[in-house]
Amino acid sequence: MASRRYERRRPEKTPLHRVVCENLESWLQRREAAERPVPGYVEDELRGYLECGLLCFGFARARCTGALAARAAARDSSWPSPAR
Repeated sequence: MASRRYERRRPEKTPLHRVVCENLESWLQRREAAERPVPGYVEDELRGYLECGLLCFGFARARCTGALAARAAARDSSWPSPAR
């Protein structure tokens, strides 16, 4: 069985990432000025989205020898934490 080579996704290259990155702060300020602030969990999710997949925010690689599989994740929400 041939192992698959990990290829890092590049979220910073996507149109959605660019739009959120370029507009998040001003959108949050406008909502605050209109006295309709964004719920904290929404802001947290959007900020987390901007960090997800970027190497500057961390990287982990794990190998499961039992399954002979390797997996890498860069702060990916699908990567289970030990506490789960």
